[in-house]
Amino acid sequence: MLSNVLNVQYGIQGSIEFKEGGAGFSFVHIKNANGEAVISLYGGQVTHLQLKDDEPILWVSPLSEFTPGKAIRGGIPICWPWFGPHSSDPLLPQHGIARISNWSVVNTCLLEGDQVRVILRCDQDRIDQLAKWEGVELELSITLGKTLRLDLCTRNRKREAIVVGGALHTYFRVEDIHQIAVQGLESTHYRDKLDQYKRKFQEGGVVFTGETDREYLDTKSDCILIDKAKSRSLKVSKEGSNTTVLWNPWQVRSEEMADFSDNGFKQMVCIEAAITANDEQIIAPGENHILSQTITLL
Repeated sequence: MLSNVLNVQYGIQGSIEFKEGGAGFSFVHIKNANGEAVISLYGGQVTHLQLKDDEPILWVSPLSEFTPGKAIRGGIPICWPWFGPHSSDPLLPQHGIARISNWSVVNTCLLEGDQVRVILRCDQDRIDQLAKWEGVELELSITLGKTLRLDLCTRNRKREAIVVGGALHTYFRVEDIHQIAVQGLESTHYRDKLDQYKRKFQEGGVVFTGETDREYLDTKSDCILIDKAKSRSLKVSKEGSNTTVLWNPWQVRSEEMADFSDNGFKQMVCIEAAITANDEQIIAPGENHILSQTITLL
């Protein structure tokens, strides 16, 4: 079994263990004194996060299809190398190929401060099949300490510049969508996807009263997710991104999605470090771009 081979090569006693899951998927289980996390090697996707003395932080749909070729609904999907539908080819997958590709292990290690790190690489053959993307490399570094930090690195090995988009599409678990607020986006403009991408202004903290799909523009600051029912606050920090996406499908959209429980919208909200069509990154030959997100329990 793949997990046995990986445990011999990359397992670390008491900190990193590889296990087999549903549909033949392999998972990395990491833990330290500060918490634990689980990563699917399909999609390079964190599916579980729990920091010390707290409840699980990420939401995964109980109806999620752990099936090759389909995205895992929940956790932290990797959207890459574009966000949303492809700009010119509607037949290409929504949010790119990274979340529906296999990832391999590059390295595992223990760091100072009781931190655990796993480094993954997206299937190069899958990337090379994309027109004009041959030779571009994608790596993900996942570090669990007192926080969870993800660093998604795009390396341009080509002789010409590339344009890249994407997101760390994080699904946060909440007690009740009606009793949460997101702070940190006050006095910023956003594009409202549900209203023909009209540009609007955010005056105070964000609360949720219906379907929400917004791209907050020119945002660098941290977001604070306040879950009143859980008496919990999370800080969501980012680097390498100028856009923050907030998403909740609400009742009707939830019912339309086969892998989303009808009332699942009540227990989740997405806060995403994003690179959208509005601010795609140009990466020169030989250069790289890192998209990062850090989750901290306050």
